[in-house]
Parts: sequence; C-alpha cells; structure tokens
Amino acid sequence: MNSLIIRPFQDTPTIFGIRMSLIGDTIMALPMLNYFSEKYERYNLIFSIAKKCQQAKELYLQDKRITAIKISDKQQSLGDDDYKIIRERCHIFINPRPEHPFALEQNWYDYRNCVDETLFMGGINPDEVSDKYPKLYQYWESPEKHNCKNICIWPFAGYGATQMAGVERSPSKEWWESLIKKLISKGYNVFHFGMDNEPDLSDNKDYKKFTNLSFFKQVQLSLCCGFAIGTDSGSMWVLGAYNKIPQINLLTNWQHNHNRNFLALAPVSKKCINLFAKGGCDNINKEKILEQVNKL
Repeated sequence: MNSLIIRPFQDTPTIFGIRMSLIGDTIMALPMLNYFSEKYERYNLIFSIAKKCQQAKELYLQDKRITAIKISDKQQSLGDDDYKIIRERCHIFINPRPEHPFALEQNWYDYRNCVDETLFMGGINPDEVSDKYPKLYQYWESPEKHNCKNICIWPFAGYGATQMAGVERSPSKEWWESLIKKLISKGYNVFHFGMDNEPDLSDNKDYKKFTNLSFFKQVQLSLCCGFAIGTDSGSMWVLGAYNKIPQINLLTNWQHNHNRNFLALAPVSKKCINLFAKGGCDNINKEKILEQVNKL
C-alpha cells in the first residue's frame, strides 16, 4: 500500500496507521497528530502499534488525540483484522510500515532528521507541520519527588545489536563502568534502565538496576530523576516526548556512510543536550558529560 490513502468523507474522518515498527518509530510519528489536529476540527484516530512492541501501549492511553489503539495481528506487520478495519471503517490510511520515499536518497540522514523523514514517509510535507515536537502525556497521579542527585541511564540501544555498519552505536560496558564510577564519586546515584539481559555496570551501592521492571514503570521512575543519559534509542525518544527532565544524548554516525547532519538521529526535546563523536560512542569524552552534569 502507498504511504497515504484518502477516501472521501463528509464530516469526521477516521484515520488508521501512523508508525508501528518500534517504540522510537511511534514517537517520531507523533507530530503527525499535531498536523491532523490543525487540519481537522475533529477526527478519529486508530493508532497502530506492532505486537512486537505492545509494551508501549500505556504511553498513549491518555492522549486525547488518539481514539483507539490497535495492536497489530502479526508481530511486525498488519494482518487480516487490521485490513478489515482499514477497508470498512477508515477514510485515511497512513501506512505504518512505509518505505523511504525517495529511492535514490538512501542516506536520508545526511539531509534531514528523523521527524522530517517520518513525516515524508507518512505522505505529509514537513513544511506544512508547524509543531514538530513529539508529545506524550503522563497519566499517573503522583510520581515520586524529583531528586537532582539521581541520574537515570539507558545505556544500550538497538535491542542488543550494538554494532551497526561497523560502528558501535552504544558505549561499551567498560565505557559505562568508567563513567558511572566518576558520577558516583561526584555524589550522584545512578539508576540503570533498559532490557533485563543487559550487564551489571557497577557493584557500588549507589548504582541500582531496574531492568526487571515493565517498560512503562521504568519510564515513570526515569522521569522522577534529575536527568537522563542515554543513546539514540526509543527509550530516550520517549523521555524527550515527555519533556520533563533534561537528557544527554550520546550520538555517533552508526548509519551506513553517515557523513554530515550528525544530529539527524537525536531524540527531539526542548531539554536535550547532544554529544556526538565519530566512529563509535566510546569516543565521546566523558569529561564533557561531567561538565554538562555539573551545569544541570
């Protein structure tokens, strides 16, 4: 199917799709909702989430722009029930698993950022979207008090596939161990979030690991910290969309032949600090991180 299909409608359009592949993809697509809110006085949105990342469903339950959430029939693609809903109930279909729009532009990250590229893949001109900040809305009633001495880290991106195109997308275990030791020596507590198979990074009592908790509970606890440090992962995109705490994004050019526009993959937030080094995240200077931590 094409990225954008529009059927005639008279009053309130019903939209199906957005993005479904990974948690970060769904966050990058949220500015589409800003676009539809400006374009239509009223609309219904059936928000598609891949079964593979259905743990992200709770992030969207209080978003008034979303009418319903549909977990895909298959792990990473649409199935019979999804297509039945599209055929019988929807006026606008946005392919939640689109191809890149320009066949000759394989290295899109050299020219535009993730949000603009996601809008293009959804059939929307980014120049027509006035608000390109992804937004999530908290729905828990009384999160724990913020503690500026608590640092949350989401150390590893890519579901464990740390090396991409021959470049380490995430810092190594040894790099993190060294940084954590420095942070604790400065009086900070370090809270480790992520996947449960990630290695322990310290045996210090001021380092605590919470990877056994549900994804949403990890997000909740992260937002109670003073700030976050992590890679260009879906988790850091989630924190950026809440726009509640400052975050330091660790970036490198892990995409194939990524030669310019090096912040293209950075999670988007008004509270982001982006630190970039070529050739792998281990090349990011830890002293620069400590400088930013002191400023925060």
